Amino acid sequence: MDWPNTLQVDLELILQTLKRLGQPSLKKMLIRNHGVSEPCWGVKIGDLKPMIRRFKNRQDLAYALYDTSNYDAMILAGLIADPKAFKRQDLTRWLENARGGSLASHTVPRLVALGPHAWVLGSRWIELKNTRKRAAGWVVLGMLALSQADESLDMQRLSSWMHRVEASIHDECHEVQYAMNGFLIQVGCGVVALHQRAKEIAARVGRLDLNLGNNACQCPEALAYLERSARKGVIGKKRSL
Repeated sequence: MDWPNTLQVDLELILQTLKRLGQPSLKKMLIRNHGVSEPCWGVKIGDLKPMIRRFKNRQDLAYALYDTSNYDAMILAGLIADPKAFKRQDLTRWLENARGGSLASHTVPRLVALGPHAWVLGSRWIELKNTRKRAAGWVVLGMLALSQADESLDMQRLSSWMHRVEASIHDECHEVQYAMNGFLIQVGCGVVALHQRAKEIAARVGRLDLNLGNNACQCPEALAYLERSARKGVIGKKRSL
């Protein structure tokens, strides 16, 4: 695709800057511990902030950066993109191309949850055979419960999905189990009316012993997390994504 001159100039400038900011030690860790594939330079999120401020909501640039398949550029693309500007097929394509790191587990689900297609894509993705998409669907739905006002939430569907977690979580692969566990926590923390039910389900689910690769990530025990959140008085307090 031939990008307009200004877009091409901005794209090349950003890629040069990302390459300069790359840290070999971070790159090594991302590839070894988080499944990130080359090309990757290993840029700290904090070092992206000036570019995020400069290029925020530049959707054309976000698409161009993501299409480079460079991990750092793809992360930046997710941080400058306008969630409301995506079509459903664009978000699905981004998820299909998200390999390693936080692209599939946070970057793309966050964009979905902030946009107009969240309920459709979240509920659709959890039904798919593809592991990455199924996990991402649960992340989207959990983000919705934690961030959206209760009056905009479909409580019946959330409750149904919570019971689905209880019934099927132990039959899922570790990636999907982690996402389902997170969904249960986010619903229980974000929705007062479903907090007690989330605790009851979490108690029956129990602690998950998941193999999350070589990284230091731990799967939180849902019941303990919900009880700590209740003691802190944060149940029902919505959070920005």
